[in-house]
Amino acid sequence: MMTRRELLLGGAAAFGAAAVGRPAWAATPAASSSAVAPAETAAARPSPFDAIIGESPAVVALRDSLRALLDRMAGLSRPPLVLLLGETGAGKDLAAQVIHAAGPRSNGPFLDIHVPAIPRETTDGELWGWAKGASTHPTEKSGVWEDAHGGTLYLDQIGELGAGMLRKIRRVVETGSVRRLGDTQPRETHAWTIASCHDPYALIEKRMVEKLRAHLNPVIIRMPPLRVRRDDIQLLADHFVAEACRACDKPLMVLTPAARDTLAEYVWPGNVRELGNMMEAAVFRCEDREISADSLPVDPRRDAARRAEWRRRAKRRAASAARLAGRFQR
Repeated sequence: MMTRRELLLGGAAAFGAAAVGRPAWAATPAASSSAVAPAETAAARPSPFDAIIGESPAVVALRDSLRALLDRMAGLSRPPLVLLLGETGAGKDLAAQVIHAAGPRSNGPFLDIHVPAIPRETTDGELWGWAKGASTHPTEKSGVWEDAHGGTLYLDQIGELGAGMLRKIRRVVETGSVRRLGDTQPRETHAWTIASCHDPYALIEKRMVEKLRAHLNPVIIRMPPLRVRRDDIQLLADHFVAEACRACDKPLMVLTPAARDTLAEYVWPGNVRELGNMMEAAVFRCEDREISADSLPVDPRRDAARRAEWRRRAKRRAASAARLAGRFQR
């Protein structure tokens, strides 16, 4: 469903630890003039979407939706702000990298700003920059939009900012210019702004999503948690095990059937990030070629009550998400 400026993507993001490459259509003239046939060259070149690990219907739909989103943005000189909503560990950071690498600003820088890490007393200066002599600063400083000029600016956990700051960000996105503190002239910036907000289902009750929508008018991409796309758990686990084995120079290890059953039954409160960390720890811990259930820090019987509670919460979240989607359609 899509209104004038909103794109609601139901689906899930399975994001592994793969590198993000340049899109096939972004080849330089020199590369495209090689003796290899164009079709073969495009097929051999890695795609940014290869970083999205998963074959479940939800993930396939997500990849298709992201391609449609980028197709719509390709002809715009000033693309709108994109807001990624998802629980902690669902893959918002990697999603932003994929959007950048496959988007119109792929040749520019990718600047990742973790908003809660910025001291509150210096937030204005860090975001907008300041002119020489402004706020007792003897030298001038550029803000994050200037630093990301020609590329993509990713503001992680933008919900930490107040309403006044969100309105300023919307103005920067709409005008394509930013004014440093103490300066009288705006400075042009061609950075595509992507933001994220964690745990959108819980924040619905606090009206955080409504606040962000009202002040930013973003394109919204929702990334459901791992527990609703369990078909990808085994594929992701194998991917993370292979990555960890390469990192520690070990022969390829495999999960035992009992270990796979344990992974399938777990509720994954930390989502894909937790799965990746667990597989890495298991590879480092195990001395054999097999990863057993005993080497995993989870016990399905011990977590039975926790799984039941997560199922109840998942139903409430699904109902809340449906209500939110209905409000967005109006």
